[in-house]
Amino acid sequence: MSVNDLGVVHLPPSVAARIDTLMLVFFGLVVLWLVLKAIGFAMRRSYNLTPAATAHSSNVKPDFLKVDHAAQEQMVERARAFDQPAVVEKSAAVAGFGVVASSVITFVSTAFLALGRVEDLDKTWNDLSSKDRLVAMVQAHPYGFGIALAMMAAALVRLAMVFRKGK
Repeated sequence: MSVNDLGVVHLPPSVAARIDTLMLVFFGLVVLWLVLKAIGFAMRRSYNLTPAATAHSSNVKPDFLKVDHAAQEQMVERARAFDQPAVVEKSAAVAGFGVVASSVITFVSTAFLALGRVEDLDKTWNDLSSKDRLVAMVQAHPYGFGIALAMMAAALVRLAMVFRKGK
């Protein structure tokens, strides 16, 4: 629904489009605010937090200042059941083996595929002049070329600063 559809006043199309866009942005911000308020309410609710402004007493003390030592000892005893280094060591060994195996498989497959294309690339590369090679590299890797140029420019600026500082 456009702004022009709301009343008898008709706006130019460009103004109506901008107002429609601003209304969508405003609506999106309102929705975002509502979502964040709901998340904040849920977080306070899950941690049983009460905002200080809504507290009925001026002598408010948080619950974490009172330590239930019996419950704390009970939690420590339950946690000791998970302190089995054998389980952790076995799972770490399995995970390490999985990482090594996946990296070896990736390396071997990449090397195999690269070696299979070397002849074709070598033949094509030898047919190009040095200018065409540079153009091909820049076209194949524009972001890498830009990063390399930026690094070289930064190195030159740093070198110039060192020479200037020495004088």
